[in-house]
Amino acid sequence: MIYSNMKNIFVVVLLVLVCGGLSGQPGFSFKAGVGTMITNDSEFTRSGTAHYGWRAAAYARLGGGDTWYFNPGLSYETYHLMTSEEFNAFESEPMLHFAKAYVNLAYYLIHTRAFKMRLSGGGNLNYLASMDDNQHNISISRFNDATLGVNGLVGFDFWVITLDVGYDRSLTDFFHEADDSTSQFWTLSAGFFF
Repeated sequence: MIYSNMKNIFVVVLLVLVCGGLSGQPGFSFKAGVGTMITNDSEFTRSGTAHYGWRAAAYARLGGGDTWYFNPGLSYETYHLMTSEEFNAFESEPMLHFAKAYVNLAYYLIHTRAFKMRLSGGGNLNYLASMDDNQHNISISRFNDATLGVNGLVGFDFWVITLDVGYDRSLTDFFHEADDSTSQFWTLSAGFFF
């Protein structure tokens, strides 16, 4: 199941990169990092804890020149089903697996050859692709398959190395049949820009 989802994500990333190349885009980046997920359901996300996880992402920088550019992206993210008070992103536990698509507009605050500082923001779609089997009696049917959200990112480029801090929040219900249920994600990613 996870292998099939990863294969589908790879095909979509490849299509984005090919289409970006055809449009004359100035570059793309591949990133990996860690993150936290928090919900406003105190039974699922205990107070003072978070669901920790890791991510892999690809973003394109399309057009715009030295100031503005279009910044679409895709990511695969996985977060622990159970919360923790301590960072445990890489421990083997039941996980939630997300595929996310971002449609962002970005702005360079600083743009030199050796260093860039960027702001990016827009909308995103979070798709809950799967959930590992677990002994906590938590079913994937408890969650909505997909949520719409907003996101923002502060990024830094040091030549070809990128470092990003991101945030996204759902605008639609995260839990099935739970009005006003939200999810929030904080991410820290590093990678390469080509």
